[in-house]
Formats: sequence, structure tokens, C-alpha cells
Amino acid sequence: MKAIYVVKSTPEKIRESILKDVKLQIDQLRSELQSQKPPQYITRQELSFLCKIDIRTVSNWCRSGKIKPCHFGRRVFFQRNGLTSLLTNL
Repeated sequence: MKAIYVVKSTPEKIRESILKDVKLQIDQLRSELQSQKPPQYITRQELSFLCKIDIRTVSNWCRSGKIKPCHFGRRVFFQRNGLTSLLTNL
């Protein structure tokens, strides 16, 4: 642990310096979080339409573990970005 010596500084200056650094860190975190896109979800019907397959094939893929469904209540969705890796592996 490093020792920090404060010479010729008032508590107000130290406080202002700390607040400035904290605000800078918060702004950086805020910009990073805003730049991230939220995941897009599609339904089983949309997936079967996009892949031109039957909806039963989608259910079989879920059971076999080829795709991972996301459950929101009783509804089943799939992440759109996860499907591109599935389609490239087929």
C-alpha cells in the first residue's frame, strides 16, 4: 500500500479533486453502458419463418440443446445474435 502525503492542501481542494475523479469515472461507465445494445429476442414462430423450417424443428432443436431458449413467464424467446452461430454450425 502506498503512502500519500498531503502538503499545503485544504480539505476543500482534496474533496473537489476526489469529486472530479469520481464524476469522470461515472461518466465513463455511463458511456460504456449506453453503447451496449440490448439483446434482441424473437419468438418460435419468427425463428421458424426466418429459417424456413417447421415450428416442431425449433422445439426439437431446443430439446437437443442446439439452441438455448429464454423464458419470460410462459413465453419462449430466442436471442437473435445467438442464432447466427447456430446457423453457421449447421
